[in-house]
Amino acid sequence: MGNVQSEGTLQIYLPTVITTGPQGNEVIVGDLVQMGCQATHDNQLELTWSWTQNGEAISVFDKHYTISGDSILIKDVSSEQAGIYQCCANTDVGTDCASATVVVMAPPEPPTNVMVTNSYENTVTLQWQAGNDNGAAVDLYLVEAKCGFDCSWRFIVTSPIFVNTTTCQVKKLLPNNDYMFRVTAMNKYGTGAPSEPSAVYSSPPGAPIRHPIKIKGASKELGELVVQWQPMQPKYFGDNDISYKVVIRKQVRGDPVVLPVNLNDTNVPPVDNRPWIEQVAIGGTKNQTTFKVNASEIFVPYEVKVQAVNNYGPGPFSLMRVLHTA
Repeated sequence: MGNVQSEGTLQIYLPTVITTGPQGNEVIVGDLVQMGCQATHDNQLELTWSWTQNGEAISVFDKHYTISGDSILIKDVSSEQAGIYQCCANTDVGTDCASATVVVMAPPEPPTNVMVTNSYENTVTLQWQAGNDNGAAVDLYLVEAKCGFDCSWRFIVTSPIFVNTTTCQVKKLLPNNDYMFRVTAMNKYGTGAPSEPSAVYSSPPGAPIRHPIKIKGASKELGELVVQWQPMQPKYFGDNDISYKVVIRKQVRGDPVVLPVNLNDTNVPPVDNRPWIEQVAIGGTKNQTTFKVNASEIFVPYEVKVQAVNNYGPGPFSLMRVLHTA
């Protein structure tokens, strides 16, 4: 039997070991963050570095990051840059990694699932889910609404006035309008982005809740009193359309005031029983009506009021104006 012999070379390398890992940070939106690592390795081997955020490799094309081997610079930090950062030292004989957490103190994330949970007449109850508070408790929620006749978002009256929970009531909605709602959260670091809009809520129709404005006279011919007003916006109709009821009566100077029957009752206002003459202008786009008066009435003052009316009833009268015949 012969002997078999073999020769080989055993080469031993020093291990690759992280000696200093990155340090965690708590930063505010817009800050600059720098983290670094140090490692020992066998000088015969090439050492390379890699960085990840939340387990995902960081792209060299991401404008928020500048990676230079064992260090990383995070610029203009936002909530998207929060998370767990890991550095890894790599050689042909091994890899060692260390990690740290970056907490970004920022305005809250948008609330989600904004919805109407209850409604009664011109009041609804809203509810939503809170987004991530980004390191500071939510101090206030801002509620906005947008109706179908109005393309802009507007802050609206809520109950309570200052909302710091995930539900509230919205009151004084206009009748016969399609509404969407959205919610924005605030904390000590600022105001977050608004939520996605809720599903459309249709308020029930009802009598107008506003009166016409800008009442003025436009009389040019003897024997007439022309009353003009600014047509109301459709969102105030309360129905598909409205009419305008215009009432007038001649102003009589020096007429005796009819006092309350009980002169000791100061809470009863004086009564004026003079009758009103009325006309109706049909259609929400109408802006004037003409009353025929005696041609001898030249520049005679008349008290005038205008009211919107729909199928559900009358709205409030405008403030009384004094207009004059031609």
